[in-house]
Amino acid sequence: MCCSHACLHNTIGFKQASNLIFACRETVNAMTRRERSEYNYQLISGCMTGVRQSGYGEFTWKVGTDASSQVVDVCRTCFSNCYGIPLTTMDRVVRSFKNGEAKPAPALSDRTVMSDAIFRGFKKAADYYGLKLTRQELAAARMPNSPVAVSCYAWMARYFSMVGDDMSNSEEIHLEPTLIKDVWAEYREEMISYGVKHLSVTAFGSLWTHCFSYVKIREFKAVSGKCDTCLKLSKLRRTFHDSRRREYITMMHAFHRCAYMNERIEYAKKRNLAESNPTNYLSIISDGMSQNHCLLPYFANQDSWNKYLPQHLQGILIHGRKMKVYRTFHTVANSSSLQLHCFLLALEEVYKTENNRLPDTIFYQIDGGSENTAKCVLAMCELIVARRLTKKIILTRLPVGHTHEDIDSKFGTLWRFIRSKHVYTPQEYESHIVAALNRDKLPCTVEDIFVTPNYKKLLGPLIDHKLEGYVAI
Repeated sequence: MCCSHACLHNTIGFKQASNLIFACRETVNAMTRRERSEYNYQLISGCMTGVRQSGYGEFTWKVGTDASSQVVDVCRTCFSNCYGIPLTTMDRVVRSFKNGEAKPAPALSDRTVMSDAIFRGFKKAADYYGLKLTRQELAAARMPNSPVAVSCYAWMARYFSMVGDDMSNSEEIHLEPTLIKDVWAEYREEMISYGVKHLSVTAFGSLWTHCFSYVKIREFKAVSGKCDTCLKLSKLRRTFHDSRRREYITMMHAFHRCAYMNERIEYAKKRNLAESNPTNYLSIISDGMSQNHCLLPYFANQDSWNKYLPQHLQGILIHGRKMKVYRTFHTVANSSSLQLHCFLLALEEVYKTENNRLPDTIFYQIDGGSENTAKCVLAMCELIVARRLTKKIILTRLPVGHTHEDIDSKFGTLWRFIRSKHVYTPQEYESHIVAALNRDKLPCTVEDIFVTPNYKKLLGPLIDHKLEGYVAI
């Protein structure tokens, strides 16, 4: 009985009225808070029929959903009850119409997380005025102004820097498979041990979402293989709950991070040395693109074909010089012979451009795949030195699970460029590779390989087969 007329009861009867109210509430309850706010605005604006001379809007309140079979004219109170919209909210929206606002501006509270709407406007204004804000500055804009929130932010920043794995091909930090509530439990226990107030799990998750959106928990990390040390430490962190043991595990993770980050730094030093002194140093990194991203035909990331032509893209990044993409099809196996062939073709290009010579020192960076850590790869490197084509080849690889480097960033650029397109032929795919990667400073060319020599058979008689276990050293 919303009013003297009993709108729904007298119009469609009790049973149908109950079903209609249930349908309206079910639609609204399935939405998030932001979606509900947008939906409420659309509902109220849809009921507006005109504007009076006084400036107030004229409304014909209607109730109905996509799931219901009818739309019923009701009074204002009945409309409020059916959708669960407070009358104060309705009054605020109506006032926004009177004031000529397209939508009531959300209030900015100093004690709460900045809303998505305000944050988007903030970023748009910053871009308009040419302000290049760091992710720390963007996080500070969204963070609630409370000592507990600031303390939690500092804890999360320290935790993610020690435990997270920086992705070289993006701004993201990846965590080992875990739950937000488990990370919150670790934070809570540490705060309790210090006698400091802590955020609730809901507020903790909200702060993570808004201030650390670049920190992702992946079921499977975007790297080939998983680091055994990271997995063991993650398992231990979930096993123990006392603060002292957890702090010890975190420190062990920090030491582990220090080790593999130092290896990345050494790789960066070799790369920079080759770029600054190309006459004496040459730096090469080799890696392949994910096979799932190279299927033809390709329909904008939509599976709509039964049979594909598989491609394999082997990238050779010659630092400071160029990017080479060697493409093979299903007739050529992804083996050590293919890796060596691509490596030798890249050396040949450098050899010709340097007046038939190679730099004295060659840095060759590989991943941990079996096609790279083969004996014939080492044998070919020694053969090149024995033939006095160069004085030294330094072959290096990063630890398993932490192998993302600059060449992966190149493939990431290619995939982002091509994933929204329709590609039907190998020729089209090649043109997309050139268009995507030539936007960088280094030129990029594509070369098809239809056959490779059997380097394993060639080098086999030269290899001392007593050489075992060298990969584990």
